[in-house]
Amino acid sequence: MGVDDFAATNALLNVLGFTAKSYQETKRTSFILDGAQVEIDTWPQIPPYLEIEAGSKDEVIRVAGLLGHTEADLTGENTIKIYARYGIDLDTIPELRF
Repeated sequence: MGVDDFAATNALLNVLGFTAKSYQETKRTSFILDGAQVEIDTWPQIPPYLEIEAGSKDEVIRVAGLLGHTEADLTGENTIKIYARYGIDLDTIPELRF
């Protein structure tokens, strides 16, 4: 099931007593490379980064190698930690827009 009206869904959640923690915009370009999901994530205020999703760590490392990267180039950090690398505390930003 999906929702196709962001504003209406947000209003419904507010009526149900939920309060938004924050609003974050992001852009994602998706590819399949040799069986792995490869995503270019673009967020406001930081450079785009590449995310590789595969069935195992070894598969992620192998696909990274196809793209010219070694295991030492990789990280398992989430978006909050990636923002922290740039001195930005994502938990303190109520609206993150392009």
